[in-house]
Amino acid sequence: MKIYKHPDVQQVQDFYGDLLLNFYESYSVGEHLKLLADRLWEGMQNREEVVAIELSNYHPEYLGQKWNQLSSKQLDKVDAFRCIASQYGFGEWKNVEALDEQDYDPNFEKLVDLVLNGNLSKVKSLLELQPKLINQQSSYGHGASILHYCASNGLELWRQQVPGNLVAISNLLIENGADKQANMKVYGGEFTPLPLLETSAHPLEAGIMEEMKVILT
Repeated sequence: MKIYKHPDVQQVQDFYGDLLLNFYESYSVGEHLKLLADRLWEGMQNREEVVAIELSNYHPEYLGQKWNQLSSKQLDKVDAFRCIASQYGFGEWKNVEALDEQDYDPNFEKLVDLVLNGNLSKVKSLLELQPKLINQQSSYGHGASILHYCASNGLELWRQQVPGNLVAISNLLIENGADKQANMKVYGGEFTPLPLLETSAHPLEAGIMEEMKVILT
């Protein structure tokens, strides 16, 4: 299956590496986000330019800034943890700490992975076994539904990829009852999938924007 990935998405995936694989079977939400924050802090200490992608997208004080701007700042561990908390919809790290070892729902996370990797047949099979997943919300603070993940915006950056058959998968999700009016918390408000899709570069660059707009309207 051909999958469109912006170079920034690929770099972030490579940066975190194995921490993004089967994490929902190994860690609680808080444990996992701490590992990601520690990895980000390690990258900041090692002056890896990829950290600018994360900070410029999610750290409230550094939005839109490039590495040449960030590299001169006195960044510390608190910045890494704040960036991760923001990216996953928790705002501040204290909200992650308040989760009290909340576990992931492995079936929901598997569904997200299957959708974003274009495995239509396994998406269908999983929904047949677990129909309630269709409108379940993510364990992250943003509370995204599976249909939000199809919009490639406002979510964890490493998951903003577009499989070639996303149109067919999105149709399948809606046929199975996915709510197009469900909201997720992001950008200081609450948004349904459509406006997030319309302001995302990924589906546009993948060549499926117009088809997806029709589906999500």
